[in-house]
Amino acid sequence: MVLKTRNLFVIKFFVLSFLFVLFFSHNNLFPLNTSNPKGSNTVYALGTLEPYTSSSEVWGWVNYHGGFSVAASTTVKIGVAPHVKVGGIVLSDGACLELMADLHLSSVSGIAIGALSGDAGYIIGNEGALIFHGDTVLQGNRNIYFLNDTIIDGQDNWFILQDGTQLIVDTDVTLTLRNLHLNNLKGRASTAGGIVLKDETSSLALQNAQIDVNGTYTFDIGSLYIHEDVVFTGSVHGDVISTSSWKRNFVHSSSGSPQASLKICDNSTLYFESGINFVYDHQDPTNNSCRQQLVMTDTTSILFLNGSTLSVPAHSSGKSGLELWLGTLILDNRVTLSNYNQETSFVNTDNEKGIFFGKPPEDLNVFALGGCRAEIYGTLNYYNRS
Repeated sequence: MVLKTRNLFVIKFFVLSFLFVLFFSHNNLFPLNTSNPKGSNTVYALGTLEPYTSSSEVWGWVNYHGGFSVAASTTVKIGVAPHVKVGGIVLSDGACLELMADLHLSSVSGIAIGALSGDAGYIIGNEGALIFHGDTVLQGNRNIYFLNDTIIDGQDNWFILQDGTQLIVDTDVTLTLRNLHLNNLKGRASTAGGIVLKDETSSLALQNAQIDVNGTYTFDIGSLYIHEDVVFTGSVHGDVISTSSWKRNFVHSSSGSPQASLKICDNSTLYFESGINFVYDHQDPTNNSCRQQLVMTDTTSILFLNGSTLSVPAHSSGKSGLELWLGTLILDNRVTLSNYNQETSFVNTDNEKGIFFGKPPEDLNVFALGGCRAEIYGTLNYYNRS
């Protein structure tokens, strides 16, 4: 009996010692900036909008229930504890937010940029994530620049781009959009659009996302990566998308070198719903590599056309066309494969500028589901071995 009591005492002493060390070392787990009164051992609960008028660092146990604002030409580095949900962020024109850890935003919050049309805010993600726990609307005619790798995680909520909103991805930067419904995407990646890439070294990664295209969005620069299930659709959220035009166009396009690239990663599906026209429009003066800018990693990389259209324009001069190999193509419902002359709009009759299934010695797995009704216009080259 004495032995049991002694063992119990040792266990209690060990637990209390562990808690003591944990409590007094949480500054190391979530380092606090002691020069800032919002960064100390105390848990601060800020119920109103907290203004930052000069560059600051905020760490640790700070509950921004009312959100915070960052003044123009000011940078705030924030690394609050992971359980904290921020009530909202307001970036004045020229303000910068730098993430030192993932930052959670509450279900009734979002990001507001400036007060005037054309205002811009800057985000340095440091490979961290902005995690939105509710629907988010980015007000129109504002720009958000991503200065290094950043993740936007929507937690399966809507992420709505009002007209004129631009997410701008800087040189050598990857912006990842995951677990969200991106609404009202349109424009052109190289110049002006919902998502803009600065040059060929900029990248957009889509992971487990639904992309609602309004009219036409042209991805004509940089790299696009598809992870898990990515669906392109023309769904409507509120009154953001006009229903006057039923067809939406996602155009993957470039001319010359380097080519914009599109990669469907392993165990991932790029899915085009009914009413979406996927246009693969690449050309090069002399190089057939323009036909190979849609890359599939292996047979688990899937291109799924469900009542949608795959359009491959053939250009009169230079090289064009599309080669699909290594991966899997699934067709369902009424699908159109359209290979037409870009200049005349007539069907293409040049085999070298057509659509290719298979690239010897590699095959393309092709599955037509029970409801598939495929219509083919132009040239289809079937190079599979079986």
